[in-house]
Amino acid sequence: MNTQKPALKLKFGLIGVWLVLLAGCDSSYDPTRLKEASQPEFSYISDSDALSYLNDYRRGSGLFGLKFNESLSLASKNHAEYSLAHNHMGHDESSGLAKFTGSTPSERAKTAGYSSMHVLENIAYKSDFITSIDGLFSAIYHRFAFLNLSVNEAGFDAATSDKFSAYVFLMGNSELNSFCKRGVSDNGSGRFYTNVCGDKNVKIKDSRLEGFLKSTKQHVKFPDKVPVMPYFSGEIPDPFPECKITANPVSIEFNESLKDIKFVNFEIYKGEEKLRNLKILDQKSDINRKFSSHQFAAFSREVFSFNTDYTAVFSYTQENEPKQIKWNFKTKTLKFPYFEANDGDVLSVKPDMIYEIFFRPKDCNDLLTSYSYNSSALLNSEVKQSGTNTLSVKLSGMQGDMLTIKTSGGDEVKVRLSASSPKAQKERKEYIIKSALMVLGVIIVFIIIGRTLRR
Repeated sequence: MNTQKPALKLKFGLIGVWLVLLAGCDSSYDPTRLKEASQPEFSYISDSDALSYLNDYRRGSGLFGLKFNESLSLASKNHAEYSLAHNHMGHDESSGLAKFTGSTPSERAKTAGYSSMHVLENIAYKSDFITSIDGLFSAIYHRFAFLNLSVNEAGFDAATSDKFSAYVFLMGNSELNSFCKRGVSDNGSGRFYTNVCGDKNVKIKDSRLEGFLKSTKQHVKFPDKVPVMPYFSGEIPDPFPECKITANPVSIEFNESLKDIKFVNFEIYKGEEKLRNLKILDQKSDINRKFSSHQFAAFSREVFSFNTDYTAVFSYTQENEPKQIKWNFKTKTLKFPYFEANDGDVLSVKPDMIYEIFFRPKDCNDLLTSYSYNSSALLNSEVKQSGTNTLSVKLSGMQGDMLTIKTSGGDEVKVRLSASSPKAQKERKEYIIKSALMVLGVIIVFIIIGRTLRR
């Protein structure tokens, strides 16, 4: 009986398996589709600087920055903690539940020591203050609150856990709050307002209230001098429900004191190219009836490009006189080195670094809702969703190791290591030595068995 050939086959089979495991890389990619990452333009801020970040946007649109107010901050903290305690999303609170401090933003501000009832609230359920503020400025109704001409102070706070986070911002008017805090009503003849102060018995004359809340600013444009994220996705209530993802809306709001503002046209240009697929929102077309007669917005159904210049042109009449406002704005980048990925791309990354992959939507409903990935056995990979249509990846392995990602929209991209990580080299070397010793041991065993059988 000849046992040598089967033994040899098994020996070489084991060696073959060992070599495949050691290789761990996928050569089945098209090198002509290899992409290098774009570099970010991003400034980090700490949570304590959130108001500064918000004010950068306001100043970019020609507004003064909001001053910090302790009472509004406490009211923000209270509602954030209520939201976290009950996984609650909304501006209301229910009496009787734990951490209840008021049914409305104004009542919660009053509980926290704020005397005016003129209070605006914005809330985001994101992962940090930067993404919260970016998201609220891309959400058109919340944007108008941040850019409101009648507010000049704000407070903010957050409550977070592994599964739920609430970032709350409250805005008010310091002059009106000081008047209400005094607790003394205006007197004389004329028109007066009540229910403006926490103490409902305090009356304020219409001319005084108008003086507190009015602004000389004729109009507010956004985006303007400060770069913004290229996309918008989801707001409650939704201003554009027929699309799940669009470009960041471009808006203009006129001072309410201006009379007879009539819309004529709203255009957006990328260089010389006019964007064709726009949706215009105004008081008549806003399905949620939140726009005033002085607010206008243009949504591009095609997401803007990163780090790109655009031009907006708003045409209107005022008291039948034709007018036009034209301005430039720019989009920002992602936080880490990033790719705008298309189906079939191979993305070149360095080891042990975080990269972000943005899957450009094929249409305005191509939203990334799920994904799957696989890789060679010895590649260590960290993959998570870090934003709208965006995945964050970090790989540790050997040069040529490959990660394959498939999205809910049908896209498939490969992420390929352009170099080996020191840790992986050390681990792979140890693995090679251990594997070599194991294979050598098996070979020696088969040699001994073969000699024994030949006797």
